[in-house]
Amino acid sequence: MAELRGFWISWSLPMMFLVGQALILRLDIVKGAGNHLLPHAEWFGHLAPYFAIAATTLEYRSTYKPENVTITWVLVFLCYAGHFTMALRMLDLAWPDYNHKDMPDEAGKTWWPAHWTVPSAFGKNLWLLSPPKKLEPGEHDLLHEMESLQRSSAGVTCRRRRKGAENEVATASRAASSPEALQAESSKLENSFQGWFEESVWAQVPEEGQRGLTDLWGQYVATQGQINQLASGKAGGEVPKVSDALAEIAENLAEFEATHKRGEGAYTGASPFKEFGTKRAPDLPWQLARVAICTVAFQFFYLGWCMVVDSVVGCDTLIKMPGEPPWIRDQKYRNWQPDMFHTSKDLTLPADYRLFALSRAVAPHEEHHEAGEHTVHLASGNATGNASNATAGEAHVAAGEAHVAGAHRRLTGAEGAVQDLMKTLPQLSWLADALEKRVNLSLQAPPLEVLSFEAPSFMAPAAKTAKVTWPAMFSPQHLLCKGSTVAALTSRGFGAWAQLQGDEPAKASPFAIEGVSDFGPLAGAAWTSAGLRLVTKSGELLACPGNGPVAGRWSCAHSATSKLPLPAGARLASAAIAERTAALIYEHLPAMIFLFKQAAAADDWVSAGEVHLPPHADGSVGLSFAGHELLAILGKSGEVHRRSLLDGTTAWHAPPPAAPWFCLRSFLKILLLLVLLSFVHLLVSSPSSSLWLWLWLLLLPLLLLFLFLLLLSLLL
Repeated sequence: MAELRGFWISWSLPMMFLVGQALILRLDIVKGAGNHLLPHAEWFGHLAPYFAIAATTLEYRSTYKPENVTITWVLVFLCYAGHFTMALRMLDLAWPDYNHKDMPDEAGKTWWPAHWTVPSAFGKNLWLLSPPKKLEPGEHDLLHEMESLQRSSAGVTCRRRRKGAENEVATASRAASSPEALQAESSKLENSFQGWFEESVWAQVPEEGQRGLTDLWGQYVATQGQINQLASGKAGGEVPKVSDALAEIAENLAEFEATHKRGEGAYTGASPFKEFGTKRAPDLPWQLARVAICTVAFQFFYLGWCMVVDSVVGCDTLIKMPGEPPWIRDQKYRNWQPDMFHTSKDLTLPADYRLFALSRAVAPHEEHHEAGEHTVHLASGNATGNASNATAGEAHVAAGEAHVAGAHRRLTGAEGAVQDLMKTLPQLSWLADALEKRVNLSLQAPPLEVLSFEAPSFMAPAAKTAKVTWPAMFSPQHLLCKGSTVAALTSRGFGAWAQLQGDEPAKASPFAIEGVSDFGPLAGAAWTSAGLRLVTKSGELLACPGNGPVAGRWSCAHSATSKLPLPAGARLASAAIAERTAALIYEHLPAMIFLFKQAAAADDWVSAGEVHLPPHADGSVGLSFAGHELLAILGKSGEVHRRSLLDGTTAWHAPPPAAPWFCLRSFLKILLLLVLLSFVHLLVSSPSSSLWLWLWLLLLPLLLLFLFLLLLSLLL
């Protein structure tokens, strides 16, 4: 931000946030949905910051008016009222709506049951993945089909079938596990039981679950005894039975863990959030949002009433003693007495009051009188009683009146005139600068006419520049003229044009060229009677009909003329286009101009010759057609090459002097040469003379100054 006066930032910057907030609300809120009590009240809340900005503007005024203070209080109250209304509007939008019937069930649209209390204003932000209420032809509900199969005991069971009498042979033929494997499985199962028996976990298990887990633990203890007997060799042949019993206990424990989630945490007792998911109200998010919004609304309501209290009793009444400025920091170290309280309207001051004397307004007829010096001796601060305080207060009043009359009288005579003259110096300085510029412009001679084959003379004046105010940060690469109208273009399709009227200053109007971005940067342009003709670096030709831009835009389209001839992979560094002639400079051949012509009966471009530029031409060459002549301007040196397209004659023109520094450099060179010759002559004629040596030492600083000016002129 380039704003140097920070006061105006408060007027401009909030607009960005205001517009952003309004757009976000427009996107999130469904217009007209739901039963609202405060429709469109949010606009009053959007304007709340500008009420505060207007209040601060009145506070920053250098002049004091009681009316401004009253208006400031009103604006501050409106600011709080706007925020309060905005909070109520948010509560109105978030309030749930009660629907009497279900929403229509349509594919791809929002739907929820009628008993759900959802704010309709934010209905577009609720996305619920739910099955349709009815099936369309060709659709199948796999979830309900599986539930029906489970209720009818059909399908594949999720448990391993119990051993029956018909499976005894198959079971007997199964390979038995070893006692060591049974002990490993038993250890894992015991660790699972111990996790449930921890104090913090056992307290979270309901009573019915505790009984079932205790029964499983009894079965496990009995099975563990059998496993120990198998390991000691006291029982044999029962390994498969024990393995089946242990597997059944593991399955029952897995089912128990699936139906009872084991809580974990740092609590030693029952978790306070144990039944939060089941016992909390279903509309808890709405209750929390309502409390938060109501809290914000109460804050601004409270601030508004506090502001009313401040406007009545004063904003600093509660933080300082009456009659004392708010910057006094030693209040708690004073022993306040009833006679020490005073206000700014009192004509008397306490005896020990040392801050300032009361001031009195000076009437206009008293301004020309000089106030004499008054010496007032104040009574001591230990004086007691109302009489001594009144005497001291009158003495302060008299001293204050004398100070005001002596220090604030208006200056008269010569001193006052000098003060008034100093106030007008900025205007006089501006007037002098304007007159100097006017005189310099009037003294400039008209530019000399450039000869065809001769360079400008040594003392030729500098070329006159047009007074055109271009847009900021504008860097054009192409300059076009049509009569008294001039236009400048950048390579990316932005431009500015101005109407020149003699020596009067002109302001260029910016515009944009539509359609250039699709073909790349520009390499050249021409302004004809039919409009603009543009050449891109890729050789494409664009036509922009019209005499100028309309509403800041100039529409362009691809020209019907065929593309300019370019070698494979080559790009144009510069180009000029005429009616049926083109001049091109390729980036890989910056010192050569290629001429092409278009036959009357054909649309193809035919080579028409070449023009060789000096070796120091580096590609920054400007090309343009002026009638039947081709002009080439070298960007570094400013030399102009002119070639006639009719007879092929050429001419070179050296650049004119760009500034009066050229004459200064010549003058300094001649002066330096004369000074050196004079000192050499003096030293040679009388080398033993100390007088010349001292003159040389005295004039040496002047010689160094001349050298510095010479170096500066060469750099500029």
